[in-house]
Amino acid sequence: MKKFFILTLLVCVISNLVAQEQKPNKAKLVPFILQKDSVKGFQIYVDSTNQLQFIVILDSINMPQDDIYNKLVTYFTPTVEEPFSSIDVKDRTAGQIMGKKFLKEYSKSNFEFLNANVKTTNYYSFNTYLNYRVDIKSNRVRLKFTIQRINATVIQVPMSAAKLDYTKLVGRSAPLELLPINVTPKPEERYKNSINTGNNTAETKAFDDLTKKCLTTVDDVRRLMYKIVGNKANTNDW
Repeated sequence: MKKFFILTLLVCVISNLVAQEQKPNKAKLVPFILQKDSVKGFQIYVDSTNQLQFIVILDSINMPQDDIYNKLVTYFTPTVEEPFSSIDVKDRTAGQIMGKKFLKEYSKSNFEFLNANVKTTNYYSFNTYLNYRVDIKSNRVRLKFTIQRINATVIQVPMSAAKLDYTKLVGRSAPLELLPINVTPKPEERYKNSINTGNNTAETKAFDDLTKKCLTTVDDVRRLMYKIVGNKANTNDW
């Protein structure tokens, strides 16, 4: 009986630990950018699953809820030029819109280095899916963007036999996690060293471009919601 009690207690403790691990701890989230440009108080951070989370609440919107909903459905509905984007949930009663927007080649850059004494250039372009959720209340809108992975297409000139394209969780890309750079590389390590340097540089720019894409979407919505764009955004209370 005593052994059974101890075993039951251990199971409870382990279950509790697993539950705590699965529940995101806001204190451990990696803050990204706080208060930038004309939007005040928005939040952007990397959560416990290495996803980028971008949240902003627009308050004091002087417009009927149905009008808010109609404008936002129109804005997020993909055009014929966006075959990989979709609007998956349109619920007027619940005040909710959900879908994904494909960001094609949202960031481009290049990196030059010497490969066996030959001038070589890597051309980078990045694609990703921006998953969005819009919640609508009376005179209020909450925008939540989630981005899980970035996909890089790399073209090397002169062409390399190696496959350079790759995909990464946002939270594991530069500038959050830089690839290692050997400050005194051996001859056989120099190529990998150059590739890592190029990837770090390109991913850091792609990261910045990604946040700008989110900001552009927020500013577009703000212009739809407000006659005066200077209205305050507040993420502290929903």
